[in-house]
Amino acid sequence: MDIRFEIPPDLLTPVDARRTLRDSVRTKLLPVSQRLLAGLRDETAQEGADGLAEQYRLEVTETSSGVEVEFQSESDIWLFWEEDTDPHMPPAGEGSELDQWAEERGLNAFSVAMRIAEEGTEGHHVAARLMSEYEEDLYGAMGEGFGDWVGKLGSG
Repeated sequence: MDIRFEIPPDLLTPVDARRTLRDSVRTKLLPVSQRLLAGLRDETAQEGADGLAEQYRLEVTETSSGVEVEFQSESDIWLFWEEDTDPHMPPAGEGSELDQWAEERGLNAFSVAMRIAEEGTEGHHVAARLMSEYEEDLYGAMGEGFGDWVGKLGSG
């Protein structure tokens, strides 16, 4: 899941102008992104996935055309937790993430894997819901960053 603010190549050619715009947007976007990350961790933990909630992190990257804020997890399991999946046979061998998850809950990993193979999984959609809730704040932060940058141009 990521948020991108990209500067059209024809808008700014001087490197300094692109850099100052990226800095302005990053400054406004980062606090909103951090609140979204905290919400993602809290709601994931409330849904019973404490271990998964602890694995979420925020990566902010400056690209040649803007700023990218990416929400990552140390484990790919969050994708299966977040999104619905069609029936499939998950990796369920000894030491697998499913095996560890099932063991923590006193469940038989093979039985869980067979059920997933028959029914798929229903996602929790926490990240999608939060992205929707924060959409106005995220776009607002990008707009404020752009506005601050324009103000700097006018006063410079």
